[in-house]
Amino acid sequence: MAQVRTNNPAEHAGAKKDGTGNIPDRAGIGAKYLYPHMINRHMKRGMQKRTPTVGKSIEKEVHDYTALIKTSFRKLEDNPVLFVPNGLALLTSFVLAFGLLYMTGILRVIIAVPVTLTKGVYLATAIYALMAANPIRFWGIVVLYLLAEFFVSLFFVTTKYGMIKEVILTGKTTIARGFAFGKKHLLNVVGIYFASLLMIMVPIVIFLLLGLLLLPYSLLAGMLVLGLFILLGLLYACFIIYRLVFVYPVMAFEREGAMKSIKDDFHYVKTHVGHTFITWIVLMCFGVVYVILRSPIDVLRSFATSGYVIIALTGVIMVLEVLVTTWEHIFVFKSYLAGKGQRKHR
Repeated sequence: MAQVRTNNPAEHAGAKKDGTGNIPDRAGIGAKYLYPHMINRHMKRGMQKRTPTVGKSIEKEVHDYTALIKTSFRKLEDNPVLFVPNGLALLTSFVLAFGLLYMTGILRVIIAVPVTLTKGVYLATAIYALMAANPIRFWGIVVLYLLAEFFVSLFFVTTKYGMIKEVILTGKTTIARGFAFGKKHLLNVVGIYFASLLMIMVPIVIFLLLGLLLLPYSLLAGMLVLGLFILLGLLYACFIIYRLVFVYPVMAFEREGAMKSIKDDFHYVKTHVGHTFITWIVLMCFGVVYVILRSPIDVLRSFATSGYVIIALTGVIMVLEVLVTTWEHIFVFKSYLAGKGQRKHR
């Protein structure tokens, strides 16, 4: 058996420590039992280096999300081309609406009917006459208009997603790159839209039907159950919208189809609970700010008597909405990548 050469701690003061924080057992006996005061000092110093305080951790989290917000605003400020899809979508909507009015004959009726207090009644009567004269043609044009408006609006939304992706990855983008992304991923966005709509609406309709079925048996109980089911349906809808907050960034960055994007989005939210919650809170706060800023404009528009004033105030609301929604998209896309980076470096 090896013998201990000395009990003097000073002899081993310069001994190197291994990766576990223990002094090598050169004497054949565990040195941590002979010199516990040395081990305690060493372990305390290691813990202080490796374990941040709660206050510093919270401060770092706040700094990270503040930086995300500022970066999103900076990306929006440096790339005004991101507003082009919204402008093109608005222009296209006006063209499609004009085509609808012209092809159905409603535009001629609007021009022919004089401006009187009963103009609304005349218009309704004339439009009903146009519909009754050739209902298949009339409703066929309306259906074509609705389909065109739906796909065109989603195409420009997809274009905007592609441009935001380019801005985040490279710092700049072009409308041509956005169009290329839109043509490639339009069907994915359409699929996500309908899948999300079904996920939200089907359970809500089931809740409403269950509540309505109880009404003939007991009016009071049926009303209570119907109110409870409506509340459950709203909570469920909010939960699904919360779970789908990153579905479009997943589709854009991971280049996946509709159902795979929804599946991966659910997994991402499940594994990034805190990050998703804070992102959602930021979005809700900016939504409240938007409502506060819009409220006085809505009040002014309701009291306005001049058509030009109403049009101007409506334009201000549309510009404000485009600014807020574009920033929200940039923030969500940027937050998705930030969450992946946090997970990777843990």
